[in-house]
Amino acid sequence: GQSGAPVPDDDPPTLTHGDLWIDHVRFEGHRVSALLDLDTLGLRPPAGDLAALCADFAEWDLARCAAILDGYRRHRPVSGSTLDALPRLAALRTLGVLRERLRAWLDPERRGTPEAFLEGPVSHWCAQLRTLIGLDLVAFRSI
Repeated sequence: GQSGAPVPDDDPPTLTHGDLWIDHVRFEGHRVSALLDLDTLGLRPPAGDLAALCADFAEWDLARCAAILDGYRRHRPVSGSTLDALPRLAALRTLGVLRERLRAWLDPERRGTPEAFLEGPVSHWCAQLRTLIGLDLVAFRSI
């Protein structure tokens, strides 16, 4: 979710998912056929969901991020402060997920083997951080 992340409020609230990532979206071909896990659905600034789209669906590829943002802009504008915040919001989201995975791994009641912590989505989230570190922020800001 987006709790605790500083979200720019330049853009008016809109209906957002609030916990958008690849496992919560189903596709039929290239079209979205379903959104899952709607318990965080609410009215809020769009930055959190836009950051998730750029992270999980575009994987910070500038052309894909531009396509996502262009599609969004056909319906609503995106302020400069929101655009600037997207990589930071994605980094906060990723660090939050990794923190929770680490807490679960350290909790004796929830702990699996040390190898279990390294399996699954942890490598995905670490790869996202590496991608964000190398992101050309000037080029991103220009999309």
